[in-house]
Amino acid sequence: MKIVCVSNILNHHIKPVCDELFQKIGKDFVFIATGSYTVNGLKGVEEAVFLNTPYLVQTHNNTKNVDLARKLCFEADVLIQQHANDSFIRERLKKNKLTFRVSERIFKGKKREALRRVKYIVRNLPYRNKNLFLLAAGGYTAYDMNKCFSFKNKIYKWGYFPEVRKIEEQSNVRKISGKLKFTWVGRFIDWKHPEICLIVADLLQNWNIDFEMSMIGEGPLKKDIIEQVYERDLQDKIKFLGKITNVEVQEYMADSTFFIFSSDKGEGWGAVLNEAMAQGAIPIASHEPGSVPFLIENNKNGYIYEQGNVDSLENVLWKVVHNKEHLNEVSTNAQDTIFEVWSAENAANNLLKLIDIIKQNSNEKIEEGPGSVALPIDENSFLNKKLWYEENGGGI
Repeated sequence: MKIVCVSNILNHHIKPVCDELFQKIGKDFVFIATGSYTVNGLKGVEEAVFLNTPYLVQTHNNTKNVDLARKLCFEADVLIQQHANDSFIRERLKKNKLTFRVSERIFKGKKREALRRVKYIVRNLPYRNKNLFLLAAGGYTAYDMNKCFSFKNKIYKWGYFPEVRKIEEQSNVRKISGKLKFTWVGRFIDWKHPEICLIVADLLQNWNIDFEMSMIGEGPLKKDIIEQVYERDLQDKIKFLGKITNVEVQEYMADSTFFIFSSDKGEGWGAVLNEAMAQGAIPIASHEPGSVPFLIENNKNGYIYEQGNVDSLENVLWKVVHNKEHLNEVSTNAQDTIFEVWSAENAANNLLKLIDIIKQNSNEKIEEGPGSVALPIDENSFLNKKLWYEENGGGI
């Protein structure tokens, strides 16, 4: 079986699962990259790490490879279309050949929502009876597509699968005893909401909690955040580490008790959540990023607050810092979620299984994780389900 994935670039979010597919089916797996790398896209990784990959076909500024890529896309038994235009799938769909789109949520704000809805209706509705399926890279993608009459009963959970450090001996006891350590990672931009860290720090300070916080990254809001740290007399509690390597980021995560994941719906997925959970850093996460509904089971492997609701954040924070006896278990559960369910290896295995299920028109289902059925949920229904779970004694 020949599988081809086509996207703009091969990057650190998808390379691990591509490596697994190549390991399992060898030269029958090909990744076609249509774009070129930028410094921001590489995120500190050497370009050669991606360009020297044996299954990569790059078409940027290469006419010969463009022709090869189109041939490979048409002839493949299975095509996975990520960030690439529809010209790669049109001829396939005319022949009703098995094809997957990969998509984050498509409505990340109210701006031009009506136009985007029309765009996706026109893009997908003509193929409703074709062998075209969706791999949803985020918990709210199915709901957005449902609003566009797209992929009814044809959507499966997917995501990003960054390379994560494997900790042989967990250090959760060291993390959770004594001073609580918090880490935040991201660009200092509006929809990442770095200001949430100031709210968290103020609350902890008022409660006389011994803590320290590391903020990692750069961006236009960083100067303002630093100024507010000094205005609030938090300079002894919050340190700024700037832009560091991904290995160093994961080392900080491994030394942290909690990971603050404060993005809003502008975060289609948020691979830093995978990385933090893999290191045993307990997420305190906004409910809006796409990865949260798939990765976090509230009170079991992390904690979820309502984006934009300071009372919700305060309630979650109070609960976690005053119930330390449960934190070792939550930390371990977070690691298990990534290594046992949302790993690149499991994603590749489940994808191959899903392909067989679809080809055989089987009633079999993948029960959890990548490849399982993605039901349409919006932010409000997700929050209501979470609150019901808490009120009825669910979780730890």
